[in-house]
Amino acid sequence: MVATKESENEVDLGGLARLNLARLQILHRELFGEESRVKNAGHLRRKLAWHMQARKHGGLPESAGQHALEIARDAELRVRIGENLSRRRKGIALESCGAQAATRG
Repeated sequence: MVATKESENEVDLGGLARLNLARLQILHRELFGEESRVKNAGHLRRKLAWHMQARKHGGLPESAGQHALEIARDAELRVRIGENLSRRRKGIALESCGAQAATRG
């Protein structure tokens, strides 16, 4: 398919630009063994390109993965704007939902 050129390790990223959404989804299934939840061709191209490059170059170092997990653990979760509006209409205080930062002006 388009994912390889002369060998499995040589990635043809330029070929991704010529694929439509259906073909990108097939490639995703072949690479990851599962259906893609992404329905936007541009986003799926970027996702596939990133993973293909990561595989070619050995992925992220373990230290980078650990650092990302530490950042994620320390980050406060953000509440969606639609959920905020819905809560306001129902008279539910945003502070009770863990969205204190959304109420600061």
